[in-house]
Amino acid sequence: MLAGAGKTVICSKAIKHLTRNRAISDYNPSIIYFFFDFSDVAKQSVEGLIRSLIFQLIAKLEEVPNVVQKLYSYHQNAPSLTALPPLEDWRDILISLLRTTEASFVFIDALEILQKLFKETGSRAKWFLTCRPSQSSISMLQDIGFAHILMDTGVIDNDIERYLSTRLKKDTNLASFGPLARDLIVSQLKSKSSGM
Repeated sequence: MLAGAGKTVICSKAIKHLTRNRAISDYNPSIIYFFFDFSDVAKQSVEGLIRSLIFQLIAKLEEVPNVVQKLYSYHQNAPSLTALPPLEDWRDILISLLRTTEASFVFIDALEILQKLFKETGSRAKWFLTCRPSQSSISMLQDIGFAHILMDTGVIDNDIERYLSTRLKKDTNLASFGPLARDLIVSQLKSKSSGM
């Protein structure tokens, strides 16, 4: 899926839907999520993703799990930042937390190479990913049991058309355009948007 095509909006709506669904909320699930943000260095790495998900899971617990306490104790006297836990330790803690959490829903806005996480957590966690499809990412996800669903660009185009038509009619700066000019503007912008 192209950049700007609405993946983040879909992921946000899915999270909101889940948090408002009474049948699911009665189970008090752990709903955790991560949005990659290329304007924020801390939200651009797999390590940042994993540490954020760990923090969210721990924040929902009454006490810090032993596996986290052990890692903290081992690294609390680290002489420098380079002595902080490696990515593999963070990944193993996340796997451990997801394995022991009754109901987990994990939302990730963008796909990174997380194959080990998917395989190791089994069916305990339900994953929802949004990404730009590549044959390798689709194959990898399908190999581990994910369903691949493409966004319908026709629906996106209809949303764009409705938005533009409304703005052209209601915005006082744009209302002076006649019906033919408005139709031409909508048609041109919609055709150039490529479903974004």
